[in-house]
Amino acid sequence: MSMLVDVRKFGPETMPEELVEASKITKKWLRTTDNFDQYLNARTHQLPNDLNATLLADFFAFIIDELNYQEILHQYSAKLSENRKSFVVLLVAADRDWLLRQVARPDFLARFTAFLADLNGEYYDYQSAEIEEAIAGFAAMLRRVDAQSGLVVRIG
Repeated sequence: MSMLVDVRKFGPETMPEELVEASKITKKWLRTTDNFDQYLNARTHQLPNDLNATLLADFFAFIIDELNYQEILHQYSAKLSENRKSFVVLLVAADRDWLLRQVARPDFLARFTAFLADLNGEYYDYQSAEIEEAIAGFAAMLRRVDAQSGLVVRIG
C-alpha cells in the first residue's frame, strides 16, 4: 500500500472548527457518510505536488520527536488526524516561519539524514539528493502560506 500526500491551501473562510466537523465519518445503521473530500474541494485549493509521502511523514516525525515542535493549531490537527485515521496537520504563517528557519539551518540535512537512518534501520535506502528534493519541495509548498491562508497537509 502506498501513501499519498494531499496539500491544500485554505483561507479565512475555512475555520478549523468547520474542518474538524467536516472530517467526522458518521454511521447510521448500514450507511456511512463521509463528506470531508467534498468539503475540502468546495472550500480549499488543492496544490499539485509530487512529494514523497514516506519522507514527508518522516520529516514530521523528526520535527515533532527530535525538535519538539508543536504546530500552532495542534489541537485541531490532532482531532483531524483522529477523525481521518491518518496524519493531518494544519499549518499557518508562524508554523511556516519556524519550519523554514529549521530547514535553512546548516546542520539540518545532516541531522535529518541521521534521524532517517536511525528510524528506518536496515530499510534505510534514501539518497541525499532525494532527501534534499523532498525538503525543497515541501519548503516551496510552505512558502504559499501567508497571513491570510494556511495549508492542510494529509499523509495517508
